[in-house]
Amino acid sequence: MQVVAAHVIPEVVAATKFQYIVNSVTFTTDTAHHVYPIVKFSVVDPTSGNAPYNILTAAPFAGIDPGTGRPVCANGGTARLAVDIAWETSDYTNWGSGTTASTWGQPFSLNPLAVAGCATAVPTSAITGPDSTGAFTLTSPTPLPTPPVASCPPASATACPAIANIAVVVEGHPGVVTTGPGATAIPVTSVVGYANIAGAGPVARRVVVDIAKCDVCHSLLALHGDNRNNNTQVCVVCHNPASTDVGSRQTLTTAGSTVCGSRPSTSNT
Repeated sequence: MQVVAAHVIPEVVAATKFQYIVNSVTFTTDTAHHVYPIVKFSVVDPTSGNAPYNILTAAPFAGIDPGTGRPVCANGGTARLAVDIAWETSDYTNWGSGTTASTWGQPFSLNPLAVAGCATAVPTSAITGPDSTGAFTLTSPTPLPTPPVASCPPASATACPAIANIAVVVEGHPGVVTTGPGATAIPVTSVVGYANIAGAGPVARRVVVDIAKCDVCHSLLALHGDNRNNNTQVCVVCHNPASTDVGSRQTLTTAGSTVCGSRPSTSNT
């Protein structure tokens, strides 16, 4: 028993106390016919009868990190929460989401932690709650884009069709003191919900990876700083046909040649 206890990972144990839930996704339209997603979501504790967390006051999301004396949700802190909106679920391209090469193909990412001292979040008018069930409602400040008049990315001779189905991801990590002295990021499993703009049954993105096979080795697959965790349906939201590595490429210039997108030959990464 002592050997088993010695090999328990505190962050994995802490993660069992958090669950992200997409309760519903609806839409509102303004007079210019722009469509805004409305996401109702919750964060609950499965080990305590699914008791909800108030993300705007609960210590794991809005408390003070004893290691830094700053809010856990501050820039560079151990807590982060995001609601990401992606389209079209038949094969994500997120067309119209970005105006630069590095943001092209990426979903909208909204920070609901509208708390003093936290990283930049949505306007307080965009987030309401908790309601009587402990859920929060986030209205995207940005509408879904209208179809481009030219070619549809990544390559097509025709315009993109209007968006029909979207995915909503709740991802990120609370900051919890485990072994101390400061808080640490907790890899909570990310969740994906789907919605159809017309109110029909939503079309979910096809499943091509069985997370159980990943976890045979990884136990709990945690990526991107414990932000996107244990759900490969989250990976494809960003890693899609319209997204590239242009924002992180290195450009190397040597005598007589220019090599783009390469790493130094001496690198061991």
